[in-house]
Amino acid sequence: MEVRINVAAMIEVVVAGARSAETRIAVGEMDEVMDGLVSMVEQRGNPRAVRVGIRGLFALCLAKENRGRAVAAGAAAAVVRRVGELTGL
Repeated sequence: MEVRINVAAMIEVVVAGARSAETRIAVGEMDEVMDGLVSMVEQRGNPRAVRVGIRGLFALCLAKENRGRAVAAGAAAAVVRRVGELTGL
């Protein structure tokens, strides 16, 4: 799990630091990346995985083209569930 978290953190750094939207779009087009980040958000008992997953999804969604892909991968539902758990809703 630690390796997956580190890879997700690296993806977030690369995508967030990208000067062009094309880089964000290219990474976001890879289904495995989006699915992997969503699975990080869904991790229980691993706050670092959740944090890295949310940050990675946010970085990818800076490109409008990735927002629909994120929703299709279950990102919105996963984040809402996680926030609901954190706030006790």
